[in-house]
Amino acid sequence: MTDISRLFVAIALPEPVVAALRSLGAVFPDVRIIPGGQAHLTLRFLGPTPASMIPRIREALASVGGEMFGLAFGGLGTFRTGAGMVLWAGLSGNPGLGRLRDGLETALLEGLGLARDKRAFTPHVTLARMRTFRPWIAQKAEAYADEVGQPFTVSAFGLYESELRPSGAVHALVSEYPLADPGKNGP
Repeated sequence: MTDISRLFVAIALPEPVVAALRSLGAVFPDVRIIPGGQAHLTLRFLGPTPASMIPRIREALASVGGEMFGLAFGGLGTFRTGAGMVLWAGLSGNPGLGRLRDGLETALLEGLGLARDKRAFTPHVTLARMRTFRPWIAQKAEAYADEVGQPFTVSAFGLYESELRPSGAVHALVSEYPLADPGKNGP
């Protein structure tokens, strides 16, 4: 890591889920689906952060806690980014995800004094980024909305560093935070 790290908090996806998402490349042959190791559900983007703050961030995240929960995909969609667009797979609402996100916001607010994220939290996994808008992708995403991914269990979240490269962002896990198994009653 350098003196400034571009950080975010996210849930990594299990390999079978990533493989299912990557198989959508056959539906969108002209679109470069993100590499498997980069697929994640962003919980909170922290942005450029001094390396000296990372120990405090790790401590705040360790205080979040929570229990494992299930997530399921809820369709495909697109949104515009200037002249370009993003193809995404949405995740259906889950109280466990909401509790984790709220706990995370509280820990970052109280533990570090960071401002609460003002953007609405819309759980999704980015599948592809394109430099130009392609209307046919939005139409096809709508047609294939019911054929996305499989349900999975969230057992941990992590702090990630994102390095921007000409070929795209590369994410590296800084630290991971396991969630409790509700089926176990202690050590």
